Amino acid sequence: MSDVLIVRLDHLGDLVLTTPLFRALSKAGHRVTVVARQSSLPVLEGNPYIYNLLASEDLAPDFPRGLLALGGAIRRLQPEVVMLPHAKPRRLLFAVRSSFFGRMIVMWGGIPSRLLLCNSLRSGLPERVRHYSDIMLDMARALNVPPDGVNPEIFLSDIEKKNARNLLRERFGDRKVLVIHPGCAGNTCNLPIDSYTALARRLLSSTDVGIVFSGISPEREVFVGKLSEFEGNERVWNTMGEFSLRKYCGIIEASDLVVTPSTGPLHLASALGRSTLSPFCCRAGLSKEVWGNLSAKSIVLEPPSRVCAGRNKGKYCDFQGCINVEKLLQSCIDLLAIA
Repeated sequence: MSDVLIVRLDHLGDLVLTTPLFRALSKAGHRVTVVARQSSLPVLEGNPYIYNLLASEDLAPDFPRGLLALGGAIRRLQPEVVMLPHAKPRRLLFAVRSSFFGRMIVMWGGIPSRLLLCNSLRSGLPERVRHYSDIMLDMARALNVPPDGVNPEIFLSDIEKKNARNLLRERFGDRKVLVIHPGCAGNTCNLPIDSYTALARRLLSSTDVGIVFSGISPEREVFVGKLSEFEGNERVWNTMGEFSLRKYCGIIEASDLVVTPSTGPLHLASALGRSTLSPFCCRAGLSKEVWGNLSAKSIVLEPPSRVCAGRNKGKYCDFQGCINVEKLLQSCIDLLAIA
């Protein structure tokens, strides 16, 4: 058994999709410590495959400026192997290598990681299209550890699940509940907010579902005008900025369907075994084959491949009207029928 330290400081969804790596290493007898941002750590609480959880802010409060502090903290932890599933920014790679001289396994480290004598892995994208969770498992394979499935996991207690279900029952009674998460961090193509509000409007008129709008606090400010038409509607609950991460996970677990672009809540739903409806770009690096729901019934809506104006420029678009409210509505009805 060896002590493996995994440092993951980027997106919440990517952290969730790294949980199959934790599971594979732990089941092979390795002791896994994870360093992540304080805001993301709650999603890993209760995970039986993680020996220790550490907040990056506790190890290096001034990172990325405090490079030596982070490196020194890692040295004091005395891991036998350090893994960087996302070796960016380059400051992170250099910070770790500055104080740790043992085996390092990195993904997307490029030439700098090879010059620093790391075990530098490549995803194979876009030529070899496969799910992001499987790409992460290449780090286990580098230690001759076989995968134990690609499905991500989030572990909620029975109390957390019960509390979330009671909360939705108090709000919506026995109605089926649909979560709509209209925002994203600008890292994928996404429908305009008007498409999501139009979907909510049609759902209210043609079904009896309860609707939860979700998002972080800044998104509440951005979308406040667009969602004002639903104020006072007993079947609509705007929860943007209201829930802790664990509570939000409970709401997703207790819901019947999550409508979301390819962003964090999609991966939370996948890890919690909940159905999803998502607009997706068909470019290899943004596609459903790389980022789709692995754990539950899902529907993906894609535009024709010619649509994305930024197809050859690495930019994102709004699908230019090719994914309309009728397609969204019918997909919701189809998924809710089997929920």
